Amino acid sequence: MILETNRLLMRDFIKVDWQAVFTYQSDPLYLPYNYWTHRTQKDVCEFVQMFIG
Repeated sequence: MILETNRLLMRDFIKVDWQAVFTYQSDPLYLPYNYWTHRTQKDVCEFVQMFIG
């Protein structure tokens, strides 16, 4: 599914999205709002794959 406006594009995850997810989930500004303090690449790959599956 794709939802698009002038300023936003939302789509389903694809396999290579793990890299972008890893980047924002590793950001110190993001971490205080979540229970994890460290995410590995494997963690993020599994997280994205869960949504794909």
